Amino acid sequence: MKRLIIEPNGSFTVIEAPEAQPGLSIIPTWDTAFEPQQSKPSEQLVCYRCGTIKPDATGPNDPCPTCDAQHWVQALA
Repeated sequence: MKRLIIEPNGSFTVIEAPEAQPGLSIIPTWDTAFEPQQSKPSEQLVCYRCGTIKPDATGPNDPCPTCDAQHWVQALA
């Protein structure tokens, strides 16, 4: 998914990406029913706040280059 838009009437518009990329899940962490359906985690890390893919050259405690958060999680493939 490239983008998910919440419309004023409450519906969602999904804009698909041409190719799948590692990123964050859009399913809330408390909703475990969908967890088995999500693709396996990749080796890549992403920022938990904004979803930016972690640059390879940064250390584990370095801030995100986009939002300065320091919480990295394993991306979904």
